Amino acid sequence: MSEYPQQANIDYYADGVQIGKGPGGMIWAAMAGQVVIAGGVLTLYNDIRKSKVIDSAPLVSVDMKLSKVANSAVWVTMNGKKYSVAITPVARGGGLIGAAVMAATAVQSAQSNQGFIAAFEQLSGKRPA
Repeated sequence: MSEYPQQANIDYYADGVQIGKGPGGMIWAAMAGQVVIAGGVLTLYNDIRKSKVIDSAPLVSVDMKLSKVANSAVWVTMNGKKYSVAITPVARGGGLIGAAVMAATAVQSAQSNQGFIAAFEQLSGKRPA
């Protein structure tokens, strides 16, 4: 996905997301990135300005695995690459302010790993491993 989706077409979003790649997710791809699911496609952005796509793939080809450390991160594999995704409830676009803003557009914005997992399950029809 090269163009950021229209807000009305976004099914799930979270910002202020830590995204890691490489062995053990230890190489930062984004310290304040963004996760967007729109039109059946999961896209990871490197920052909240949506200026660079880290990776993007249809949900049907994305695999999700829960971290062994409770609630710390979710492992996402897309296009043969593995990413750690950590969504915290206090990130910029989430919490009370983000929820109030996004509620007006009917976007699911559960700013947490659990919210991301729930959106993935609902929109892809798959359960994380």
